[in-house]
Amino acid sequence: MAISLSTVKTAIFYDKADFKGIAAAIMEKPDIVILDEPINALDESGAKLVRDLLDEQKRRGAVCIIACHDTEELEFLSDEIYGIAEGRLVNREKEE
Repeated sequence: MAISLSTVKTAIFYDKADFKGIAAAIMEKPDIVILDEPINALDESGAKLVRDLLDEQKRRGAVCIIACHDTEELEFLSDEIYGIAEGRLVNREKEE
């Protein structure tokens, strides 16, 4: 998929456990949503809300990029998982 970066709307959100910030990041329906540890420090109901929001973004066609150290959460949220090793981006197969 080719993406022209001059026309891509991107939402980047870094603050953990702040639903207003996540809502503001996705309110304008960006093409790319970048979240840093969006589930960290949330209780189960908060984590489910974030998962549902991410599913909604994916269904409408947005690319969601998530930085996360929780392998189980990544397996649940992701279609593809990449890692960084020795400063390089590497693909990692999802466990089925």
